[in-house]
Amino acid sequence: NMSFADKSGFAVERFRSDISLCSRFMLFEKLQIRSMGNSINMPSFSMTYSTWSDMDDFLEKVKLNGNFESTRASTSLLSFFVPALNKFDLNFTLDGAFKGTVSDFRVRNLELLAADSTRLFLNANLTGLPNFNSTLIFLHIKDLTTNVSDIESIRNNETGLPLINLPDKFYALKRLNYSGTFTGFISDFVAYGSLNSAIGKVFVDLSIKPNESTMVNFDGRVSTTSFNLGRLIGNDILGKTSMNATIKGSTDYKSHFEGETDATISSFEANGYSYSNIDISGKFSSKAFVGSLFLDDPNVKLNFMGKVDLSDSIPVFDFSAFVPKFDLVKLNFNKVDSISLASFLLTAKFTGSNLDNTRGEVKVVN
Repeated sequence: NMSFADKSGFAVERFRSDISLCSRFMLFEKLQIRSMGNSINMPSFSMTYSTWSDMDDFLEKVKLNGNFESTRASTSLLSFFVPALNKFDLNFTLDGAFKGTVSDFRVRNLELLAADSTRLFLNANLTGLPNFNSTLIFLHIKDLTTNVSDIESIRNNETGLPLINLPDKFYALKRLNYSGTFTGFISDFVAYGSLNSAIGKVFVDLSIKPNESTMVNFDGRVSTTSFNLGRLIGNDILGKTSMNATIKGSTDYKSHFEGETDATISSFEANGYSYSNIDISGKFSSKAFVGSLFLDDPNVKLNFMGKVDLSDSIPVFDFSAFVPKFDLVKLNFNKVDSISLASFLLTAKFTGSNLDNTRGEVKVVN
């Protein structure tokens, strides 16, 4: 039973264990550590080495093997060993096993509980510690369950502000369940997995590259199954969407984004009707789209090509839309008549936000 402190500020108020040691290993059984508000419990922990001189190269040559049981810890404690974690403020409980050297570390069946209802269950391989920024990471996330409130409860140690601010509309997601893999470096990784929520399912296979200018580049594939877009953005007219899309672009932490996509939408609910067979190809941003949209639904046919740009104070429209079939009754636009059909060619090339500043022309041919 002992206590000690390091010049770095790391301190242990209580260290208790049954210890066995020799020239090849150290074995700690019934290990209990109380350190700066953290409680670490390990039924067994060992360090093995070839000779005592291996301690001079601890990160590479000393093999660790142990398991956590009902451990209460924090990122502030871990930051003494992984400095990159010092910007986080998170407390959690921990169970699971680990083995390997610090530089080639393995974690198995790790269960982490945090905040009110967050659970993370995973296996992990980390190669390159303690330099977290250059560590190759492989995570097999068997289950990640959380919600928006828990995500926003993770705060920056220096400012006390949430590290991630999500729009209020994201509360419609309610409980989030994710399973999948994370492979790569913290600055360049691939996320592959599925996310289930109260408003539908999203599958991602994305290469993601955060950079120092607060931008995040992404490239890959996204699909949705019965994802209720209307509930996410707070629009009662829109409903569930099922689609497959390839996307490439970038976004920042203020939700500004731009990129390009090729998407096939198998179903899209709007105004109480489910549209089918939609193909979209083009470039997009937060407030603009340049490209084509082809719709081959039994009750509406549409071939759109052109540009809609709402990014400036005066919007720009330059497009053509050929609509050989438009059934207003079945699409719920006309609820008075029993039959109401239309077909037309629309071409538009104008700028303006109201009648006073509009310049250009719109042509409709029936």
